[in-house]
Amino acid sequence: MLIFASVAERYAEIVADRGIYAKVTPQVWDQAVAALIAGISQGRIADGFIAAIEQCGASAGGALPARRAQPRRAAEQAGRDLMP
Repeated sequence: MLIFASVAERYAEIVADRGIYAKVTPQVWDQAVAALIAGISQGRIADGFIAAIEQCGASAGGALPARRAQPRRAAEQAGRDLMP
């Protein structure tokens, strides 16, 4: 999952792979982006990112089973699984 914000461009986006995207509702993404934007607009950029991360983690974590990390596989899949 990638949480991206550009203050200069006034743009924020959350990008997830297909597996996560399929199991989390659009409202979760909207709420996380809203939390990010709220923090940024108040001059509390780190707090905005933390709020977005917590919301995404709580939702995605509940939708997906925990498993041991596989860094090599994750790196190989990164370019193939991203949603547009």
